[in-house]
Amino acid sequence: MSRHPSRAWQVHATAAAVFEALGQTGSADVHRKSSRDTVLRLAASLESYPASRQTFLTSPVVARVLDPDPSRAPTSSR
Repeated sequence: MSRHPSRAWQVHATAAAVFEALGQTGSADVHRKSSRDTVLRLAASLESYPASRQTFLTSPVVARVLDPDPSRAPTSSR
């Protein structure tokens, strides 16, 4: 997956959620860290494009990867 970091962080985030739901917190933590690390590498690659970098980092799905605490998650307007 390292050849496709734009997909890898999403796959790891999904795996973290699945493992968390199964009560396998150790595996969830490993995938959560991989997702976060990949997001941060992608953000670093956007240093020359600050507006794009900011948009990426503040998107709701990426924000949940960077701060997975549900008590601080943005509320949905659904």
